[in-house]
Amino acid sequence: MDLEPYRLLYAYNRWANGRILDQAEKLTPEQLLAPNRRGFGSVRDTLVHLMENEYFWSGLIWPGKAIGIDWESFEFDPQDYPDVAAIRARWTEIEAGLAAFIDALTPEGENSPARIVEWTDGGPLIRRPLWPQLLSVAVHATQHRSEIAMMLTEYGCSPGDLDLAFDLWTQSADSAV
Repeated sequence: MDLEPYRLLYAYNRWANGRILDQAEKLTPEQLLAPNRRGFGSVRDTLVHLMENEYFWSGLIWPGKAIGIDWESFEFDPQDYPDVAAIRARWTEIEAGLAAFIDALTPEGENSPARIVEWTDGGPLIRRPLWPQLLSVAVHATQHRSEIAMMLTEYGCSPGDLDLAFDLWTQSADSAV
C-alpha cells in the first residue's frame, strides 16, 4: 500500500490548520468568542471541536484505546481554551502525536492503513479498516476549516487559499532554484 498520499494529506492538514490559527490570532477576544451560525457557534468553539476530533481519532481510536472508555471524560471544554495561544499549545501536542502516527504507518502489517480498527461509542463494537478513517478525519477538518475561514473572513482576517493545490504550489515554488 502506498503511504505517500496519507503523508501528503496530513502535511497539508497541518499547513492549513496553521493558516487558520495564524489568522485567528488576529481576532479580538470578542470576535473569537462571538456566536455564529457556522460551525460550532464561534471561531474558538469550532477550533476546539476540530482539535478534539483529531485527538479522538489519532490518540484514542486509531491506536486501539477506544473500547469501553468514557467518552465524556475525554471531551474538550472550550472554556479551557480562552484564546488562540491556548488552543495552539494543545493542538501542537496533538499534531505531534498525529504526525508520529502517520509516520509510523507501514505498507503491511499492524501499522498498515489496511488493518482493522475497533471502537465503541456507547453502542455496539464498530470495526472498520483504518484507511477510510484516515481520509474521513482529513475531510472533516476541511469542512470545519471552511466554516472557520468564512467567520475569519467576516472579521477581515481571511486565511486566503486553503486548497491542497495551493499548498503544493507554494511548496514547489519554495523549492525552485
